[in-house]
Amino acid sequence: MKAIVKSEFPQPEHEALSEKLLQLTHELPIASVFYHSANATEPPHVIIITVEPKDVEVVESRKWIKNGSQQNGVLFHVMYQGKMDFN
Repeated sequence: MKAIVKSEFPQPEHEALSEKLLQLTHELPIASVFYHSANATEPPHVIIITVEPKDVEVVESRKWIKNGSQQNGVLFHVMYQGKMDFN
């Protein structure tokens, strides 16, 4: 599965982030990436959804993910595209 990347990050402040996310989609099977802009009370959020559960740890181990909130104020959320089972 190939992720479709359409960067809508404000430029130039998140240009480096956009490039790192694009590189991530080339290295791992990423289902989706969502960006929620900052507002008066919250910093920006990036949600990364991987295809495989094992890739969550790989993404979270990236230095730019671990240090994201300290370096550029972005909060990262990483999860995998598992099916939810409702009984």
